[in-house]
Amino acid sequence: MTKEEAYKIVYNDLITASLFRGIYDARHGNISFMNGIACVMEVIADSAGKPEEFDDIFYKNLAESEKKAKTES
Repeated sequence: MTKEEAYKIVYNDLITASLFRGIYDARHGNISFMNGIACVMEVIADSAGKPEEFDDIFYKNLAESEKKAKTES
């Protein structure tokens, strides 16, 4: 197994969790925490050869979570 294949396994497993896809409670959550998750997931996604896929998923969901929090206030 190559290193990239190993990263793909980890990426595919982690991306199933909402939090690692950028979906969070923006009203009560912490954006700094989400930035930390993004940093780690970006390294994993890049090493798995899926940086664009991750960016599309994560930042779209992050923006939707923040928008949802503003409309619920």
